[in-house]
Amino acid sequence: MSAPFLLARAWAGQYRVRALLVISAIALATSLVVFTVSAYRAALARSAGFAADLMGPYEFVVMPRIALKPTINPTLERELAADPAIARVIRTQVVYGDIEDAADTTYYDSWRAAFIATIDNSIPVPLSSGRMPQADGDVIEGVLSGGLARRWRVGVGDQMPMDGPGGRRQLRIVGLTAEMLSHNQASGVFISPAALLELAAGTIPTDRLYVDLAAGAATQNVLGRWQERFLAADPAVEAHDVQDFAAELGTDKVIGNIRQMAGGAAFIVLLAALFIVYTAMSAGADERRRQLALLRTVGMTRSQVFLTVLLESLCLAALGCLVGVPLGWVWLQGLALGQPALFGGWIAPDAGGMFAAVAVTGIGVLIAGLVPAWAAGRVKPIEAMSLLAHERANVHSGRRTVLAALTFLMAMVLFTAGSHGTLTTTVIATATGMLLLGFSLLVIVPVAIHCAERLIGPLIARVFAVPAALVRHQPGAHLTRASGMLLTIAVCLGFSVIMNVWGRSMVTPFLPSPELPEQVISILPGGVPPDQAGAVAQMPGLDTARVLPLVVEQTAVGPQLMAMTKGSMDEIYVQIIGVDPAALDPAGDPLLPVQSEDGNLTQHLEALKEPGACLVPSGFARRFGLQVGDRFHLIGCGSPHQPVELRVVGLASLPGWQWITKMGRMRSLDGKPTAVLLMHPRTMALLGVESVRHWLADTTPSFNHAQLRKSLQVLADRHAAAFESEHFGPGEHSRPSVKMIATGEVARRMQQRSDEVIWVLGAIPLAGLIVAVLGVANAVAAGIRARRWEFGVLRAIGLERRHALALILAETAVITTTAGVLCIGYGITTAWAAIDLSLRAFSAGTGAPPVVLPWLDIMIAWLITTVICLLAAWFPARRLAGATPLSLLQQGRAAS
Repeated sequence: MSAPFLLARAWAGQYRVRALLVISAIALATSLVVFTVSAYRAALARSAGFAADLMGPYEFVVMPRIALKPTINPTLERELAADPAIARVIRTQVVYGDIEDAADTTYYDSWRAAFIATIDNSIPVPLSSGRMPQADGDVIEGVLSGGLARRWRVGVGDQMPMDGPGGRRQLRIVGLTAEMLSHNQASGVFISPAALLELAAGTIPTDRLYVDLAAGAATQNVLGRWQERFLAADPAVEAHDVQDFAAELGTDKVIGNIRQMAGGAAFIVLLAALFIVYTAMSAGADERRRQLALLRTVGMTRSQVFLTVLLESLCLAALGCLVGVPLGWVWLQGLALGQPALFGGWIAPDAGGMFAAVAVTGIGVLIAGLVPAWAAGRVKPIEAMSLLAHERANVHSGRRTVLAALTFLMAMVLFTAGSHGTLTTTVIATATGMLLLGFSLLVIVPVAIHCAERLIGPLIARVFAVPAALVRHQPGAHLTRASGMLLTIAVCLGFSVIMNVWGRSMVTPFLPSPELPEQVISILPGGVPPDQAGAVAQMPGLDTARVLPLVVEQTAVGPQLMAMTKGSMDEIYVQIIGVDPAALDPAGDPLLPVQSEDGNLTQHLEALKEPGACLVPSGFARRFGLQVGDRFHLIGCGSPHQPVELRVVGLASLPGWQWITKMGRMRSLDGKPTAVLLMHPRTMALLGVESVRHWLADTTPSFNHAQLRKSLQVLADRHAAAFESEHFGPGEHSRPSVKMIATGEVARRMQQRSDEVIWVLGAIPLAGLIVAVLGVANAVAAGIRARRWEFGVLRAIGLERRHALALILAETAVITTTAGVLCIGYGITTAWAAIDLSLRAFSAGTGAPPVVLPWLDIMIAWLITTVICLLAAWFPARRLAGATPLSLLQQGRAAS
C-alpha cells in the first residue's frame, strides 16, 4: 500500500471530529442529489402510466389546432376510419360551462368546467368509484376526476348548481375517475351524450377524435403518414400520442414543484458541502503544516504531499457517499408514502440517481480538495523549524478591491446590455454576468473580513464583553478558515435573499392592482349591444360615474406570427380589450390602470383612436420582433376568421391582466393568452367583436350582491336574442348568465397565497443551514485546535472560561455579519438581473416590475442564520472553555 494512501487514512483517523463533520456534510449533499434525481425520474415514469390510463384503449387523439375553429371535418374522420392500420375512431365533444361554488371553497363565485361526452358513452379514464353517467331529466349526471372532487369537496351523490349554454341545471356526481395530474379533459366533467346535447343548446362543441390502432400497427408510423393531412385539413388539426401526454404530465406543476424545490435544495446543500470540504481540507493542511514540512525533509516530493491531501478528501467523499446514497433513498420512500397518487407507493432504487449523486459529489469534492492539496504541496522543508504562530496573510486589499469592483461593473454592463437584445443574447449575457458576479464575491471576501474585523469587530466585542483587540485580530489571522466559513454561510443566506427579492418583484405585475374597481361584472356569453352598455351603470348599488364597459375577446395571432411560435396554445393566443381611450387618461383616475412602457401614455392614447391601432406589452413585442409603427395580423373573431391587420402605436402593460382575464371570465378559448392588447372599440369591431360583455365598477353603500345580480340577469335576458355567434350560437338558446367578482377579496387572497409561495422559496435555501451548521462547527473546531497554545496562554494570564466561550462566539458573529452584508448586496444585484430574464424567458406579457426589497424577510433570514451559526459554534467553544490552561498548553506544545 502506497505511503500517500496510508498517510491520508491515518490523518482521517487522527482528526475524527473533523472527519465526521465532513462526512456528514457530504452525506447530506449526496442524499439530496439522490432524492432529487430519483424522485423526478420516478414521477416521470409514473406519468407514462397516467398517460396510458388517460388514453385508455386509444393510441392517439386528434384535436383542433386553433380553438377558434373547434370542429373536426367529418371527411377527415371518415378517412381515418378507412385506414387499414386504424381499428376505430371515437368522436368526443366538449362544451364549457360554470359550476357554482356552493360550498364557498374558493374565492370564485363559480368554476369554469369542461363537460365531455362520447358517442358510446365511454370515457378514456378508468373509474375508481361510482358508475357511468346517464340522462336523468333536469339533473345532469357527471363523473369527476379524483383531484377535482377533493378540490371542490364533493363526492359521489353530491349535487351542485351549474350554468351552461343550455341554462341553469343541477349536476349530480355519480362517479369518480382515477387520480389525474394534468389534462384539460381529465380536469373536466364527463356526462352522457344526451346531456351534452341539452347542455350545448345552440353552441358548437369542441371535437376530439380518439384513435385505436389495429393489431401490429405502430403509432409513430401512422402519425408520420397522416401528419401532412392533419395540417392540410380545414380546419387544421393536430395529433397527440401517449408520449406527448406523458411529457405534459411530466411538466405538471406537482412534479415540477418537487423537481425545482428538491433540486434547489440539493444544489444549495451541495455547494455548501463543497465549501465545507474546502475549508476543512485547507484548515487540515494548515493545521498539519509542520508535519508536511517534516515529511518534505525526509524525502517526500511535492506531488506525493499533493496526492496525500487529495486522497484524504476523496476518502472522506467515498465514506460520505456510502452514507448519503441509502439516506437519500430513505427520504425518497418517505415522499412516496406521503404522495401515493404521484408515485404509486414504494419506489425502486434508481441507478441513474445514485450514479448522478456519486459523480456530482465526487467531482465536486475533488475540485474542492485541489486547492488545499496544491497549497500543501508547496510547504517548504524549512518551515518545519519555524514557529507555529500564524502571520497575518497579505491579502493585497487594494488590488483585490479594484479587481472585485471591475468584475462587478463588468457584470452590471452585461446585465444592462442583455436586457436590450434577443432572448439568446440575454441568457448568455446574464449567465456570464452572474459568473463574474460570483468571481467578484470570491475576490472581495478576504478584504471584507479585514474591514469587518476593524469596523464591526469592536462593536461585537462590546456586545460579548471580550477584549476588542482579540476579536479584531483573529478572523484576519486565520483567513482561509474565515473565508470558507463565510462562503458556507453566504451560500444559504445569499440564495434566500435572491429568492425573496426575485419572488416579491416577479409577483408584482401579476397581482390585481389596488387601483382596480371593486367589482368585475360579466354577462355571458353574449353581453349587450354597445348602445345599451350604459344601462349597467344605472343599476342600484353601482356608482354611476365609476362604471367602465369593456369589449373583450380572445383570439389567435395571424399566420405570420404563428409561424414564429412552436404551436403551443400559450404562445398563439392573445386577449384583446376594447376600451374608450379617454377612460384610460392617467389624469382622470382611470378604472383600468394601464402603464406605459416606452414614453408618454397620453400620446399613445391619442394614437389609439385611429382604426387598427393597438397597444402591446414589451414582452409580446420582443417575442415577435415588433417595434412601434410595425404592422401585424390577428385572426378575426367573426366569420370567416380572416386575418385583420393592426399597427403598434405604443408599448403598454396592464398589471394583473392574467387575473383580470381569467377570473373575469374573459378567456373564451381553451388556450391561455400570452399577452393582452389594448385598442379602441372601433378596432374591436374590425375584428368582429362589438357586444359589451364585461364591466369594471365601483359600488355605493347601498350595494347588495344578490339584488344587483338579479337586476343584471333581467338585462341579460332582455338582450339575449340580439346575440349570435358562429362559435356560441344564437343568444336565445345560450341562456345568458351573470358573474360578479369582488376584486378586493381576490387581491387579498392572491397576496396571501403569493406570500406563502415566496416564503417557501425563501426558506428552501435555508435548508442548506443543516450543512452550514456542520461547516461552522468544523471551522470553529479547526480554529480551536490550531490555537490551543494561544488559548492556553490567554487562560494562564487571566482569561476566564466565559470569556473564552464569548470570544469564539464573537468571532462567529463577525463572520455571520459580514456574510449578511455581502449577501444582501450581491443577492439584490443577482435578483435584479434575473427578473428581466425571467419575464422574457416565460413570455409574461408584461413590463419589467420594480425591484421590491422585502427587508423584513431578509432580516428574519439573517437573524435565523446568525442564531443557527452561533449555536453551531457554541458546542466546540464550550469544550474549549471547559479545558484547563495546562491541558491547552500541553496540547499546543505537543502539536509543535
